[in-house]
Amino acid sequence: MASERARARAEIYRLLALGFGSPNEGLRQGSRDPCWLDRVRRSLYLLGLLSLSDAFAQLEKAIQQLCTDPQVADVWDLEHTRLFVGPGPVAAPPYESVYTDPDGRVMGEAAIHALERYRDAGVCLAPEVRDLPDHVALLTEFMAHLCEEEAAAWTRGDVPEAEGLLSSQASFLADHLLSWTPRFSARLASATSCELYLPLARLIGDFPRLDRDQIAVLMGSLASTGKEIGEP
Repeated sequence: MASERARARAEIYRLLALGFGSPNEGLRQGSRDPCWLDRVRRSLYLLGLLSLSDAFAQLEKAIQQLCTDPQVADVWDLEHTRLFVGPGPVAAPPYESVYTDPDGRVMGEAAIHALERYRDAGVCLAPEVRDLPDHVALLTEFMAHLCEEEAAAWTRGDVPEAEGLLSSQASFLADHLLSWTPRFSARLASATSCELYLPLARLIGDFPRLDRDQIAVLMGSLASTGKEIGEP
């Protein structure tokens, strides 16, 4: 059903959002739900994303290490700081503006536009959030939110609302993820040998593009049939 596909996509986006947060504050928290990684694995199969299954298997193994070995957690937290936080220049800046702003500066137009999209959707950043609006973790978390809202719309039979949310997802992908995540992915993969960040680099480089294609197919099917695909 369309609602299940939307929830599956939300699971993968939330995995990415947690993955690009601090390891000790993100993935370890997510792993407190014993069914979480099983849901992500099922989501990949439901969506037919078998090409990503090897990257997910590597990431799953890394998350298990993270949750069972405090020394690994500390080492990877330091790697997170080196790659994304600093101080000073970082190896793989996680901000859209760095890749799309003509001067490569943070808090450029992309960050301002992303914040406007959040507000238009009724989403406010929590006071404790210290990242800029165009941080990859926030962008993917927002996509997870839109997917969950879409799933809820399909479940209650609100087809126009679901279609509008699909359109919002497609435009947000085009405006805020597809324009730079391939370059971010390549930069991250060349900057680290960490068992956690190599599969994350693969996933952030490939999933938004594959998701764009899935959205296009679904929207095309809806346009041609005039009804939701797969719902009774």
